[in-house]
Amino acid sequence: MIDVSKKPIVIIGQGPSAYQLADHIEEVRDKNVIWASLNRFDIIQDDILDLIGRKLDIVYCSSVQRKQEVGQDLNDFLYPVDDRPTLFITDKMSNPLLLNDRIFLSQWGFGFSSIFAMLCALGKLGAEKIIMIGFDGFAAHDGQVYFGQDKINDNFEARRRSIWRDTVIMNRFFWEYWEHIGLAWDQTEIINLSGSSITCFKRLAIQQIIREEI
Repeated sequence: MIDVSKKPIVIIGQGPSAYQLADHIEEVRDKNVIWASLNRFDIIQDDILDLIGRKLDIVYCSSVQRKQEVGQDLNDFLYPVDDRPTLFITDKMSNPLLLNDRIFLSQWGFGFSSIFAMLCALGKLGAEKIIMIGFDGFAAHDGQVYFGQDKINDNFEARRRSIWRDTVIMNRFFWEYWEHIGLAWDQTEIINLSGSSITCFKRLAIQQIIREEI
């Protein structure tokens, strides 16, 4: 299994600010980081990391539907042709690294988003630094909800409402829940790209992240 405590973990989401990373991708070609993504991670692999010959080290799928959407691409990650393993974090309803989501629902009255669950799982695995790029909350850019929006078949207005709800929950409850599952609030440094409406983490511009954090 990948040791997530040894290097910074860069999680690339499908928010439109991921274009900022794509624009600067050559600057991180030789950075010694763990690359991660979730749900439609196939788009992130194809349109960002393939440009520098890197492969995702960690992938996360939040539901059976998401697994079906990435199709064969998921098998390529689960059974890589080279010897370097990919850590696959399974769906949030059955992830043994977390308190069961049903317990979360009964105790807290709401479910959590994919990135909420993924951050908690990485915290449980001992991650010391996590950098989030492409997690904009409900702050759309140039009318776009997603990076690679033309490749995604979604109800974008419904997604905006869902993202708004997930953002409110993240900002209000993340660190409380982090401690609820036995993690120290200062155990893991979590940094998000500036401009996001997710405000519960330290926020930096893309150039600061590249120069100072990875």
